[in-house]
Amino acid sequence: MNNANTGRKGEHLHDSMAKTYFGNPQNMANFLEQCLPANMVEALDLESLESSAETFVDDAFKQYIADLVFTCKTRDGRHGSVYILFEHKSQPEPVCALQILKYMVGIWIRFFENGLFRKTKCLPFVIPVVFYHGKQKWNGKQMRDLFGDDTTFSSCIPDFSMIVYSLKDVSRETLELRLAENTLFVFLQALLLKDPADKISEAFLLYAGITSWKPHEKQTISDAIDIFFRYADTVFPRIAKQAKQHIEEQVMNASITDADRMEVVKSWFPWMIDTVSRVTYAEAKTKVAAEVRNEGRAEGRAEGRTQARRTIVQLLQARFGDIPQSIEADLEKIDDSAKLSRLTIVAGTAPSLDDVTSAIRMA
Repeated sequence: MNNANTGRKGEHLHDSMAKTYFGNPQNMANFLEQCLPANMVEALDLESLESSAETFVDDAFKQYIADLVFTCKTRDGRHGSVYILFEHKSQPEPVCALQILKYMVGIWIRFFENGLFRKTKCLPFVIPVVFYHGKQKWNGKQMRDLFGDDTTFSSCIPDFSMIVYSLKDVSRETLELRLAENTLFVFLQALLLKDPADKISEAFLLYAGITSWKPHEKQTISDAIDIFFRYADTVFPRIAKQAKQHIEEQVMNASITDADRMEVVKSWFPWMIDTVSRVTYAEAKTKVAAEVRNEGRAEGRAEGRTQARRTIVQLLQARFGDIPQSIEADLEKIDDSAKLSRLTIVAGTAPSLDDVTSAIRMA
């Protein structure tokens, strides 16, 4: 593959992440509230944001451009008078304004061709927004700055201002003002810093360490983290792998019970479920085997059976989510420590919950 194709493929991966996240009107509204001038935010009804079905980009380059277009009502109730043109960049682009101008003209031409101009007698406003998350300083010039200094012809310049949100230049304190809504930005910014794997794991533990999240906030955070890691696993695989290793080390070495550890993992670090399950399974197998060999203490055997049942349930919940209460009821009927030991192995290795259920009933 030549360098041009490699570059396009890499850019397409960046674009896919941007489209997935910013294509959600709620995420876009949160972003616009932070990047647009206050007077624009006040004039727009951001709850009315609606993604346009048309992207206004050249078909030949569509797969490489993360162009998103939204329509938005104004607070005085006018619909279709304002478009939000969103462009995402992961590398500096000096002539970005020229590309933006082409898209703006495309919106106006489509508006005219669809007969809307004849109804409204005016073109819609287009607010061009650029989201930049590259390491290098943004060097995209405004349209007026792409021309020479000769003021004689300045009145002929198609002048407009891009609104550029450069993540590199946003302070962490600013992002933390909306910590839940800005989750993706916090993690993307970590990629721009020294020792990015450490910064990513620190961010993860920051979010996991807060216990006061509301359910909808936790869902927002979880969705953003999922988008980030699907992106980082592909574009920055070495950094993503190191970050996950750092997180696993801290979670596994934390001074908490296995049950609490599993709850933390299920909530925040789903890729670790198999790791924790294997560790819990190995420890449980050792404990249950020891209890089976301990023929001299009935109390110890009873405690071992209780622990075995608890471990089986925890393993099943970690691997398959919520489980039927009938499984716990069936486990309570089994008093044979050897059978419980074997069922612990089944719980940690069986391919499906049905297989485990069958094994329990046959025990």
